[in-house]
Amino acid sequence: MKKRPMIALAAVVLLAGCGQKSDEAPEQQAQMPVPAIVARAVSEPTRDAVELVGSLAARDAITLLSELDATVTAIAVVEGQAVEAGAKLFQLDDVQTAARLAEAEAARRVAGLTHERNEGLLSNDTISQQAYDEGDAALQSAEARLKLAADDQAKTVISAPFAGRVGERSVSVGQFVRRGQLLLALVKTDPLEVIGAVPERYGPSLTPGLHVEFKTEAYPGEVFTASIVYVSPLIDSASRTVRIKAEVANEDGRLKPGMFGALAVILTEQEASLQIPESCIQMQGPAMIVVRVTTNGVAEFAPVETGRRSKGRVEVRSGLSDGDLVVVEGWQKMGPGSPVLAAPESVTYGVKPGPIGGAQP
Repeated sequence: MKKRPMIALAAVVLLAGCGQKSDEAPEQQAQMPVPAIVARAVSEPTRDAVELVGSLAARDAITLLSELDATVTAIAVVEGQAVEAGAKLFQLDDVQTAARLAEAEAARRVAGLTHERNEGLLSNDTISQQAYDEGDAALQSAEARLKLAADDQAKTVISAPFAGRVGERSVSVGQFVRRGQLLLALVKTDPLEVIGAVPERYGPSLTPGLHVEFKTEAYPGEVFTASIVYVSPLIDSASRTVRIKAEVANEDGRLKPGMFGALAVILTEQEASLQIPESCIQMQGPAMIVVRVTTNGVAEFAPVETGRRSKGRVEVRSGLSDGDLVVVEGWQKMGPGSPVLAAPESVTYGVKPGPIGGAQP
């Protein structure tokens, strides 16, 4: 009977102690900083781009053929050599063509002299009009034969029609070639064309002159710039895409026709806009909210107006200023006024880990 009062007294003391701890807990918990990944709103250039696969192609690529039946007497270039427009590539045997040219020149002189005499005779009514006309026709025929002979003579020297790089040759010195036989390939490598197929929904935005960027695994980390020179007037009915060509400079010859890579067509560019990670945005009904960290290091829920989104970033048009700190991850555990502690991952976004402003760990 004497132990009961002692037990009851102990229970009262215990309950009183528990009540005191529960009263202090909310105050202590409200002061505890909430770890979160924090980023900085940054004003930076932005752009809208369409990314697709592109390939390089030579704008001009031809195979040179012999236009005569003749023997190759000289080859003036080697495979892979860069040549200028008009550079001599091959010399064919010109003995026969030179002889035919001399013969045609002689026939042209005779026909010319005859025509001059006939003009005098016709004025004196010494010859008929028919005889004069026949002499005039002979002169025209001789001039035509002379042009053909001169053309054949010119074809014994094969020159580069444009500046480019020599491909594989198919003949050797001393070889007799037939008319139409392949001699070598010539490829124009500067500039090259970047070819891609853009989804039709972007068709209205495609115009010559748009900026294009090309990347290839052959040169990791490098970006080659180009500009659109051709937009197809047709849409491919099978792929629903618009074919484009862009011109890229290749003075050093590093890029090769046939290379594949990543192609980005820049539709619009903006000098600067405020950007934050897309995961900062919370939807509360129709409103978009971010958790902004004040200079005192506490959370503040702020409505924002957003714009374009690309690659995990979103444009903020109102509600934030350049340099403001916003919570990327961890805002689910916060309320207005919660102290914020920048987690180590905040370094990725340019924010030093640790307490922010007046927040204390």
